Order: sequence, then structure tokens, then C-alpha cells
Amino acid sequence: MKKKQLIRGISLLLGAVFFLGGCGVMVEKPQATAEPTQSEDSMTENNVMIEVEDILSYTAEDIRRLETASGKQAAVTIDVVCLLCEKNYRLADVRETMISIRNAGIKRVFMIMCSPSYPVLSGGMITACKPGMASTDIVTALKNFGEDPNKVFIQMCKEYGMEAIAVVKPYEGGGGVTIPEGTTLDAAVSEHGEVFTPETVGGFRAYMDSFIAKHPEMRVRRKPGTGQGADGVVTAMEIYYQIGSDKTSMEEANADPNNQPTVWVSADNASYRVWDKIEWRYEMANNYVITDPNGQSPMTRNCVRLRVEIKDLPDEYDYVACSLSDQSFIMKADYWCRPYTMTKLFSGEKELPSTLGYYVRTPYDKSATPETMIWGSYGSPADPTKLKGIRVDANGNAVGVYKDGVVSNGAHAFFKWGFEYEFVYTSAVTSGFLSPVVALGVGKNEFVQGTLCEGYEEVRAYWLEQVQTALSYGADGIDIRWDGHSSMSSDYFYYGYNQPIADEYFKQYGVALNDEPVNLKTATRVMTIRGEFFLKFLEEASELAHASGAIFLSHFFATSYNNKIETEAYQPTATANQVGQWKMPKIIVRDYKKVIDLCDEIVYKDYFSQYYTQGDWNLGNVLTEYAKSQGKKIWMHCYVQQNGGMFKEQMLLNFLDSPADGIIFYEIVPSFPYGDVKQMLEKHISEVPAYTFNIMGRISEISQGTTARELIEALKLIGDNVVVDAEGHSVDLDTVLTKDMQLCLNGTYFYKFGFQN
Repeated sequence: MKKKQLIRGISLLLGAVFFLGGCGVMVEKPQATAEPTQSEDSMTENNVMIEVEDILSYTAEDIRRLETASGKQAAVTIDVVCLLCEKNYRLADVRETMISIRNAGIKRVFMIMCSPSYPVLSGGMITACKPGMASTDIVTALKNFGEDPNKVFIQMCKEYGMEAIAVVKPYEGGGGVTIPEGTTLDAAVSEHGEVFTPETVGGFRAYMDSFIAKHPEMRVRRKPGTGQGADGVVTAMEIYYQIGSDKTSMEEANADPNNQPTVWVSADNASYRVWDKIEWRYEMANNYVITDPNGQSPMTRNCVRLRVEIKDLPDEYDYVACSLSDQSFIMKADYWCRPYTMTKLFSGEKELPSTLGYYVRTPYDKSATPETMIWGSYGSPADPTKLKGIRVDANGNAVGVYKDGVVSNGAHAFFKWGFEYEFVYTSAVTSGFLSPVVALGVGKNEFVQGTLCEGYEEVRAYWLEQVQTALSYGADGIDIRWDGHSSMSSDYFYYGYNQPIADEYFKQYGVALNDEPVNLKTATRVMTIRGEFFLKFLEEASELAHASGAIFLSHFFATSYNNKIETEAYQPTATANQVGQWKMPKIIVRDYKKVIDLCDEIVYKDYFSQYYTQGDWNLGNVLTEYAKSQGKKIWMHCYVQQNGGMFKEQMLLNFLDSPADGIIFYEIVPSFPYGDVKQMLEKHISEVPAYTFNIMGRISEISQGTTARELIEALKLIGDNVVVDAEGHSVDLDTVLTKDMQLCLNGTYFYKFGFQN
């Protein structure tokens, strides 16, 4: 198309800009103005004269290209609650995000729905709370939107011609942080007019969703009599360290005062103080049997045992921590400790049930003191493995010695803020860790923090309400994601003992579940029964979606499925099989064919590229084979947000070589460096638009006699909502021509313009 000559004196280059949701032009926004048109000679780079033909030379057909160069499709994921947590989101920001995604040639957006009542998930960072709580951005966002953010995102996605797939996460119920006994949540009132903080190891769980606040007993329950409510005066603590290359003798270790541990105690896990009535000793523990928290994967290793006798400790101190100096031989060499089976508390000769905690609460207010602390107002807990030791000053305060190149992350302040027990990786099955501070709380959690049990009909009905709500907003599809951040339990073999599960267990096996031993066989049966109840929910959710004319999708962790899945020979493992990961609800759905039959498409969400390479679980061979035989499309996640560099590249290449039909870039947030996604799209997948137009400055007149009205009418051809007010609402043409308004054209920032007709 022939371009008309722009007004002289204009050197600002338009285009050559590609952005995905939220990444914008690095220029200063011009000030709002309603002043008359400037002369041509006085115009600056912030004033642009542009032809209608320039704008329309890139057509809607180009923008909405669907197919990729490889023959595969690409989509993106948005986590709505994460967006609301990350910045003060406005309607205009939602619009900006959707326009930018559309301009990348993307036709489908997976949107993870906010859970009802915005519970706190795995840690303080992923939270969208009400005033006075961990984050106030949600308050502003809700005020900006004036309605449910889920509705805003779904409808605006559709407004820009893309498919809106609502991702519903049934097991996301919150409870990701705790507050100490005797403290309260500032201004924390649920929609039911009450604060719900159930007791747990570490204090009281905070920020559950509204249904759990009314039905806490419907969370996944621990086997009765296996450590809940444990009590006893703590008289000793043991920590085992697997020997590395260090050859320190125990005689040397016990003679060196640098190896003396410091014991800290607390009655409420709010703050800790030094307890100096101790005796300590290091001993060899050869051929010590180490297992995971469920008693699985036994291995024999030579270890060093630190035994600390704790004298005259009052009964109310249920939290005990042990710290080591950076001069300790343990911290100077490559020893390591594994959760649970290498940490113990004792009352006399009796070992006490205990729960591990070494992640440290961190307040959002960095200047907070124990007196001014707003409990529950935390960021993500700090990881003390970044420390190489803890020294104790004359006042009994901990001073952290950090490893080279690591900035203080707050872990040294555990004595002021306490620990999060059973937090994420302390509850994962790992090869071990090396932390200068280890904390143990007496007892076990009675419930998995924010995870509802699918055996209750009321729970499944609650989940279906969430599906129906998304459909009422106009979602084109419902995607059920099984995993969630609220399923943190280390010894998960002990959980799932709710009455509906026990009743079904007796019906199927003729034995009372509570009478069965806690082992792999029993745990597998419990997880399978839970999976059968979850399948009932999937069946009803599929019916709802299809009755509304929407498509239905289900997530799978592909590596959880092999060719034994339909038989009793299939058992969960703690490594590649992600049934055992901390994020999972710990269920098994053996009838995967039934799930695929319910779906129009399926989604694989495995985190790491090696899970997509050759092997027994390669893309879930049994899933892929059956889905393909039924003509079902397969989508695969590319976890670009958390995995960088060549790792992402390899995941993408694995995708291109896989049977998958589409890839989902997970997940798009304002702070994400979108350039990597752009490069991968251009290199491997899509022929993305070469540029988009960003109009900056005041458009006061159009050369060659084109009027502002003609310009706006031309813009309307691209979309009804090109012209918006300060809140992102569409503005009619007459209003635009009579007052200062914002103009949005395929851009990522919104600028005010003074129009002159």
C-alpha cells in the first residue's frame, strides 16, 4: 500500500515493536492536554501525525493468524490472581494485555481463575488479600473492575476475538501461611463475617477460602491417632547428617567449641529465645537407615548424629530449633540432612511425633518489629540454606553468615518471626538439604491445609459452582487443573482418611480403613478411591460445559501415567511420578480413558524438559496413544516463566518433536521478560506480526485533509474498543471528539490525546 508523506519534521519511527501482555515502550508518557494544536515547527517527538492507511496496512486477518510455521498452535496462560498480586491492575491493563497477545498471532488464552474469596496459596507472595492483609492490590483492582476479575478477563479476551478457556483449580483452597497463637489477622473478615484460622503445627492456618471456613472438617484428613494432638515435655533433639568428604573425628568435633549448637525454643512460633540448659555430643551412626517421610526408598548411609539433651524445658514449649555456626565442621563440609527421618524430638525415651520447619516467615514491612508486626502479612518464606552459618550475639540474637554472592533474604531473623512448618520443599521428597537452622514442632497436622476431600458431595457441588460461574461469564472452554498449591503434606500416606473414603474402602475391600497398616499398598488404594470420586466431578463438569456449548479439557501430569496405570501393579513413586509431589492432591485416576472420553482436548503440565524426552513416561505414552486414537487434541506446557535459557529452548524443541498439537506458554505476567517468548515463537513456531503500531503523543490533525473523525472511524474497523476512557471503557465517537481521551491501537500503553475536529 502506498504511504502518503507524513508531515515534515517528524522523525519518530513507528513499529518494529513486539510486545506480549504488559511489556511496553520505554518512553515517557506525554502529559494530558486539551490545548489547541501546536504548530508544525514546534512539534516534538511525542507528537505524531499518522495516516489512516498506515494504521490499516496491517489487517485484522494478519493479526489473528492462527496456524504456526510448524503446523502446531501456540497459546498463552494468564494466572488472574497473580496479575492482581503483581501490580495495580486496571481495566486498561487487561485490555492492553489482551491486545498484545492477540497481536502475537495467538488465538487462545488459558486463564487460571481466581479461587473464591482469594485465599493465600503456597506462600505470602501468591496472595490477593483484603485491606490490612498481605496485599492491598486486590482491593484496588476490585474497585477498578467493579465486578469479579474472572468475568473481566474472560469477556475482554472474547472481545478481542480470542478463545477464553477458564482454568478451574478445585484443590486450591488457601491456607498458605500461619499466624502465631494469640495473634489476629488485621481487618481479616471473610465474606461470611468471620475469621477462620484453624489450629495447625506452627500456629493457626490463615486465609482459607469461604467454603473451607464453613466446612473445615471436609478438608483431607489424617489417619486418626497418628500424631495429631501429640504432647510431652521435650527433653532431647537429634539431627543426623550424612557424611560427605569431611574426615573430622568425633573426638575432635566434641572438643571444639565452634561445633556447639544453639538451641532455640518457643511456645507459640512467634519468636524464639536461646535455651542454654543443654548438653551436646556428636556420635557416629554407621549404617543408619534413611527413608522418605512415608517410610519408602530406604537406603543405608554412614551418618553423624548430633544429640542435644534439653534440660528443665517447660511443657508449653512445643517448638524447638537448633542452629549451627559457620565455624561448625558440619557447615564447613558437605554434610546433608534429609527431612523427617533425620530429625527427631524426644520426651524421655519416647520419640515425639514432629513436623519439620526451616523456612522462615518474612514480613512485607521490612521495618517491622515484633511489637508492630502485622501477623499474616508476609512475603514468601526465606530459605535458610542460603546461609552458611548462624552466629549468636551477646544479646541472644541470631546473625546470619551468608554464602558468597547471596544478599540477605531474612532467614537469619527466624528468632523474631518463627517458621512455616510443612512449607513446600520441607514437605517434598528430596535428596536432602544443608541448613544452619532446623526447627521441629511437636505433633502432626490433622488436615492438609487448604485441600478439600472430593468424597463429599457438598465439595463436588462447590467445585461445580465455580465451573458454572465461569460458563456464565461466557468462557469458551473449561479446563480442570488437578494440582494445587494447598496440598502440602510430607507423609501423604497418612492422609485421605475422611469418612466417605473409609466407607468406600470397606465396601471395596471388606476391611476398615483405620485398621489397615500405613504402607504403599493402603495409600495406593486410598488415592485410587479418591480418584474415583474426582472422576464423578469431572463427569458432571463435562456435562455442564457441553450443555453451555463450551469445550471441556482436563489437565494430566503425563509422567504420572505408564502402561500399568489400570492395574494394582501401578503404584505411586516419589520421583518422576508426580502423584507424590507436594503440589498434587495425591489422587490416582486409573480410568484415564474415561477422562479423555469426557474431554474435547487434553493438557499436559509437566514442569521440566526431561519429562518430555524419551522414557517410560514420555508424554504419558498411554495417554497420548489413546487421545490420538480418539482424535483429541493434545496441548503441552512450556514453563517459560520459571525455567530459563537453553532449558526453555530444549523444552520447545521436545514439543516440536512430540505428538502434541499445541504448546502453551506458561505463564504471562507483567514482570516476565517476554523477549524470550518472542524469539522462540519467531524461531520455531509462528510467523508472528513483524510489528505493531504504538501511537505516542497528541494527534491534532491528519495530513492530506483526513479529519480526526475519519481517523477514529478507521480505527473502529479494527475493533469496537480501540478508543477508551481512563478506566478502559469504550467511548463513543462524539465524546472522543469533544474532550481529551485515551487512544489505544495495538499498543501497550495508553496515552491521552487532545483531538481537534
